[in-house]
Amino acid sequence: MVFGLWGFLRLGANLIRLCNEMKRGAQRVVVAV
Repeated sequence: MVFGLWGFLRLGANLIRLCNEMKRGAQRVVVAV
């Protein structure tokens, strides 16, 4: 149970980080254009 919760939290953190990186990349593309 605890291990599953920990894995879920790690997955959520990875998704948030990925989303932030995508936003940053999108801003770069907009600036480049």
